Amino acid sequence: MAGNTCAKCGAPVEAGAIECPNCGTRVRPTGAGAITIKVSMGFLSGESTFEQDVITIGRPDPERGSSPDIDLSGDDAVSRFHAELRRRADGYYLVDLGSTNGTRLRGEEIAALTEVKLESGEEIGVGEKTRLAVQF
Repeated sequence: MAGNTCAKCGAPVEAGAIECPNCGTRVRPTGAGAITIKVSMGFLSGESTFEQDVITIGRPDPERGSSPDIDLSGDDAVSRFHAELRRRADGYYLVDLGSTNGTRLRGEEIAALTEVKLESGEEIGVGEKTRLAVQF
């Protein structure tokens, strides 16, 4: 069974479960559903839908063997561990992970390591030429 453990009782919890089968503690927010992200990088574009609680944005790091959920290798101004989208009970939040060139929302650079609430339809700017449009 792939998944996590409950923070309250330590019981194993299946991936995608909303509550712990042992103690009933909520382990996943239910207020926000899937998120669709359209990536525009110059003349390249693509779209993906995600259902997990944390979506990583960046470039692969071969030394650590890590690969982000949204791979922006085509933009060298994107950090390897650039940003995350985090699902909470009341919606999605954007967090810059201390990237070199920052993350922009609503035309403003957001503070590193601070959760900023997203609205469906907003556009996120990362790196030099990359835009991410979110729909949820």
